[in-house]
Amino acid sequence: MQPSGGAWEFTESPAVEPNQESEELSYPPVRTRRRHRYVMPALVAVAAVAVGSWWFLVRTTSTPVKITYAGAAVSDPQGTLATAETSFATLVDSRHGRTKTSSRCYFERPTTQRANGRSSDVTNTVLCGPVLFFDGDVTRPYLTYRLAASASAGPVSFTVSNQPTHSDPAAAPAATTLVRPDGTSAPVATAGMSVPIPPSAAADVLQAVDVVRPAHLTSASFGAVIGANTIKIRLDDYGPVRDYGEGASERSAPPREELIAFQLEFDGGENSLAPLSAVDLGVSVVNGPTRPLKLSQSGTAE
Repeated sequence: MQPSGGAWEFTESPAVEPNQESEELSYPPVRTRRRHRYVMPALVAVAAVAVGSWWFLVRTTSTPVKITYAGAAVSDPQGTLATAETSFATLVDSRHGRTKTSSRCYFERPTTQRANGRSSDVTNTVLCGPVLFFDGDVTRPYLTYRLAASASAGPVSFTVSNQPTHSDPAAAPAATTLVRPDGTSAPVATAGMSVPIPPSAAADVLQAVDVVRPAHLTSASFGAVIGANTIKIRLDDYGPVRDYGEGASERSAPPREELIAFQLEFDGGENSLAPLSAVDLGVSVVNGPTRPLKLSQSGTAE
């Protein structure tokens, strides 16, 4: 097989002749296909360009902003926001996200109140941001944390959820004012900063992955297949990718290298399907040395 940018070389371990002692270890004729996707770098330069900045203003006041929930006063609203900001900061740090010095957590106040509601009422969620993660969208800069209100009489106290309602930031709801005890503001329409680039992968990385970006690669030709008595291997697709992995495990191309992904499909041979852990398979790029692919029984069966 000769995909663009390099050549893949596959080798199968030598067959073992059956005898009386090893005959019981022969592979059963299981007809299962498994797919594995890999990434590895080739020597191509990459670059990134930052986008412009945007700014927004917060209207502050010397008189504390009145904050109520369902008509009742909120107990320690500043403490509630401080708890949310602690969880927010921990999450941003663990996922290598990007924030601004002005990033905060805010109560949400609908600009149109419900019937019998007060103009000072807030919802049972807080928005934290602006923040961007890898492959983020500058127009979707807020994480939402749920608030659980106390059921006792008197001022309402909130318990903040440890995790956001969704792992990906979103745009603020329409017709919403952001509220803090020291001021109010309109939500930002853009994060005002560039999307962070994932940390670089190790040089000459070669590993199995579940997610690559972009996800759509070049389809291999129909004849990109090698086969043997116990295994058939087909190259499904291949091509350059921007990064791989998810969350804190996401990685981009090493310096002066480009990531190349390829997906293999494994099927039974003429007589049986060998366990993938027993297949000796290697890959070579641009006539380089053959490097072994670490296979396991895990994969997507079809």
